Amino acid sequence: MTLTPLCIDMKRAGTFFILLSAIALLAACAASRKAVATKPTHDSINKLIEKTDTTSHCTLIIFYDSTIGKQPLLNYVHIKQCTVIYDYANFNAIAIQLAPKLDKRKTINDLQSVKGVLQVMEDQLLHLDGHHPN
Repeated sequence: MTLTPLCIDMKRAGTFFILLSAIALLAACAASRKAVATKPTHDSINKLIEKTDTTSHCTLIIFYDSTIGKQPLLNYVHIKQCTVIYDYANFNAIAIQLAPKLDKRKTINDLQSVKGVLQVMEDQLLHLDGHHPN
């Protein structure tokens, strides 16, 4: 079998693409290693918890029925002078900051009776490593 110039070029092109793929793979692996975070210390976790505890103790996340919509919920939030902190785009929920004068437990009970509200939960910090600073 004789090799034509076209066959030689195809072999070189194949080798080139394999080499290029290997370089891209190595570069991606090297970049992902740099993105790995170091393990936080207990002091840094405690500082984060203290900061979160002071800012989120009056933050609620409220899920609503998409067929009813969020307008009845927003009306309640406006009447009670709460602040919408975040309107989630990927699922039907909003996060609100309670007005200082409101009782958290009573407000949660009231929100659960608002038309279209499916679930009300307090904002919380979850530890994936099982660390609890108590």
